[in-house]
Amino acid sequence: MEKVIHRTSTVFLFSTILFIVSLPQLFAYPLYMPDDREVSELVAIYNRAGYVFPPASFPLSTADIHELAGRLIDNISGDESDQSRQLLPMLREYRRALNYAPNRVVQGHEYSLKGAALFSDDSPPVEAGGEDPVAHYRFPFDFYHRFVEFPDMAKLALWAGKTGSSGMHISAGIKREYLHNTSPESNLFAYTEDDPFKIENYFLRSGYLAWRGGGFEGWFGRAPVHYGDADFNSFLPSARLPWLDAFTYRYSLGPLTMTSYFATLENRQVTNGPGGTAEVLPTIDERPEPEVYDFGRTIIFNSMHRFIFSWDRFRFGVTSAHVAARENNALHLGDLFPVFSWHNAVVGHHNMHIVLDAAYAPFRGMSIYGQAGWDDINAADLFGIPDSGVPTIGAYLLGLSY
Repeated sequence: MEKVIHRTSTVFLFSTILFIVSLPQLFAYPLYMPDDREVSELVAIYNRAGYVFPPASFPLSTADIHELAGRLIDNISGDESDQSRQLLPMLREYRRALNYAPNRVVQGHEYSLKGAALFSDDSPPVEAGGEDPVAHYRFPFDFYHRFVEFPDMAKLALWAGKTGSSGMHISAGIKREYLHNTSPESNLFAYTEDDPFKIENYFLRSGYLAWRGGGFEGWFGRAPVHYGDADFNSFLPSARLPWLDAFTYRYSLGPLTMTSYFATLENRQVTNGPGGTAEVLPTIDERPEPEVYDFGRTIIFNSMHRFIFSWDRFRFGVTSAHVAARENNALHLGDLFPVFSWHNAVVGHHNMHIVLDAAYAPFRGMSIYGQAGWDDINAADLFGIPDSGVPTIGAYLLGLSY
């Protein structure tokens, strides 16, 4: 077993070196998230101009942000105010720096080596006898900040495509392997007696095929997502997720943009809840838990419909999303339909929630954002109509950007 582990590490290390050497021959097709410089700069310019940033579904392509910059130029070109006169040169320079030309094959690559460490005195005490079984419950931000958000020790990416038309992308990152109930101080790999190169084997960060044209845009594969305002968190899948494996497509027509995706998630059971106790799951329709949840043998289907109406100073969105884990991975075509109502269709067991969000720019430099979500929706609670016993649970978010 020790020889197999050592051989696997050696092969992986050799492959990594070969990958880095071959990168200069590769191509580029990027997608942008809210925290990318290209998006954050454009959002700030929109805010200074007194306009709401139209998209609330990410990622965006180079063609998307190039169009958005051009749209704002058209909107403020007739404004003789000092603020607009200052912003126009910035927008023109922004578009020039994108170096965007439709249907041009772009070439590029990215790779980096970076060490990172976190030094603090908040490490949870180790109880007598070894590991602390509830460290991640008493310190809930530990896993996300010390592992998910930690930069990769090595990052490799390659992509190819035609700007504004189509492309494909794959990237990988290498970091120290995550060990349960531990809080690593760095992203560098650890040396152990059984494995001299202890890194995460799940190193693929993204891999997708993308296309755009005729008001439609889509991508199929693993990519980061954020459904909500660029400046705030969201009750929907957000940038806090490392990625989402999905088939995603978007259709834009005037002020309306529809985004829909169909994704799969791993179906796992939490083995240790708060205090080290086993998780207790509710039954559904009085059926035994294994029959309903079928952990490890089924996958979770996740679908979303999101409709955004965006004008100069106001943006409104309504979103419906559902998750389902069914026996024998039963899939209905209705799970994939983009314009549909799961609540009023026969698509088997599912858990649906709805989210409403709005953004308003009252004046230059200020933007107000709000979001409200309900999971699940019980018609008996809201309208007195007989429904299941699942309660209506609400959550609310309010943000101000200035």
